[in-house]
Amino acid sequence: MAAGNARIISVVEPAVIPYKKYRPNPVKYLAIAFALGLFGGLLLVFLHEFLDGTIKSSIFLEQLTGIPIGGVIPCVSSNGVGKIVKPVRQVLEAPTSAFSEAYR
Repeated sequence: MAAGNARIISVVEPAVIPYKKYRPNPVKYLAIAFALGLFGGLLLVFLHEFLDGTIKSSIFLEQLTGIPIGGVIPCVSSNGVGKIVKPVRQVLEAPTSAFSEAYR
């Protein structure tokens, strides 16, 4: 017998005809997908918060360095709309404003 004609196939377990038809349960699968998605999303949020190394407050900065904070530059909203403007831009655009005078 040549190597190309060798038959190495054997039946491990004979095929069995199922007793009832298989029907997927979409409600069960949707519930599992929802639970896994919720768990995965919460896990990502907590992981992102845990790995975030930014300094978010002056109190945290003071605790981190042990040096008392002398002053803080606040964020400025333009015309009360709620859009945050960088302090440098505010000083350049309105050099005589109360904010600019306090910043100097």
